[in-house]
Amino acid sequence: MTDVIASNDAGIGSIVKNAYTKDIFNYSGVATRKQYWTITVLYVIYAFLVNLWAFWIISNVSDPSTVSTGIKIAFVILAILGIYLFLVQLSISVRRLHDMGFSGWFAILLLVPYINIAFAIVLGVVPTKSENNAYRS
Repeated sequence: MTDVIASNDAGIGSIVKNAYTKDIFNYSGVATRKQYWTITVLYVIYAFLVNLWAFWIISNVSDPSTVSTGIKIAFVILAILGIYLFLVQLSISVRRLHDMGFSGWFAILLLVPYINIAFAIVLGVVPTKSENNAYRS
């Protein structure tokens, strides 16, 4: 429980560093609302910018065969980065569910269109369950 309190006081830089490095495959323990919102906002900004760029590329290309190799490579790199960021988002969501006292398996709802948006908001607003929480040690 000391780690949770200490991580709640952690700065945004520390939260981001931990989430994108050592906690990417950490599906045990808990995550605070601050940690969850920090990672979620970064994920949404990334998704928005990549989609905006992709839309711009697609709308300015009349013939797909004229797309340069550099742009194709950029799409592949951004897709790989997107998968990496999704894994970070999945990890923080599972730990946030634990913080709320629920099983991490509910994170599967992140894969359901439209429900995932409401679910992500719920994860960010439901308070921590401190009492009788099996996921807090």
